Amino acid sequence: MRRPWLVGLGLSGMLVVTIGAAVSVGSTATAWTDVYRVLAHRLLGLGVPPDPTLDRIVWRLRLPRAVLACVVGGGLSIIGVAMQTLVRNPLAEPYILGISSGASAGASLFYLGFVPPLLSKAFSMPVAAFVGGLISISIAVGLGTMLVLARPLDAMLVGEEPAQSLGMPVEALKRGLIVLATLVTGALVAVSGAIGFVGLIVPHAVRLLVGVPHRRLVPLSFAGGAIFLCWADLAARTLLPGQELPVGILTALCGVPFFLFLLRQRAYQFGGVNREA
Repeated sequence: MRRPWLVGLGLSGMLVVTIGAAVSVGSTATAWTDVYRVLAHRLLGLGVPPDPTLDRIVWRLRLPRAVLACVVGGGLSIIGVAMQTLVRNPLAEPYILGISSGASAGASLFYLGFVPPLLSKAFSMPVAAFVGGLISISIAVGLGTMLVLARPLDAMLVGEEPAQSLGMPVEALKRGLIVLATLVTGALVAVSGAIGFVGLIVPHAVRLLVGVPHRRLVPLSFAGGAIFLCWADLAARTLLPGQELPVGILTALCGVPFFLFLLRQRAYQFGGVNREA
């Protein structure tokens, strides 16, 4: 793709439209003008206070859910990019290290009351899920922040030895990616549960548009994942009147055909190398 900025501009516009649709569409129809009035009053203090029922629907119910769907979808997508780079496997996804199982176990213990009362008061659910994720991959690390740069990630795609020859701290980068994946995935599983295919197919879809350089891939994957999961969540709560489908069913229905499409490609470029499907 010669003009990735066009893709970025398009995804940004689609993200705005997606959030607007998620806030407007539901069991109770809400006009765009009403949504605008609520947001303008809440965010900018403009206009008269909206109807309390409309304000509750838009501000307290739909908008938080739409934002959460965007954060979860974007987070799973960038962790999918990180894990595919770490293991150099195009089939890798955020749950490849068993983080989802560990996080789910930690959250289940929290809900069932097996976590000591003092610990329950001191730590929130995402932290308990994070601890479960750490246990599941048998790694003990201190708190810290790992900045994943585009250049080291690009170097990792060609292999560990070439990356080391370029002066990249490969082992430190790998540890940082594991900690980052555990922290983010554990927190996301705690608030949304395990949602499949987002972290697998979105990075590949973005690669088809902008190529493999991570300075473009990471932010655009976040935007693509946010759009994808937000629409899936919108469909899950509106397809059947009075019922709500598990969002994982919708992501699978969209993800499986795209995944099969990738497998049927005679040559798919991943990490700068053509891999025969």
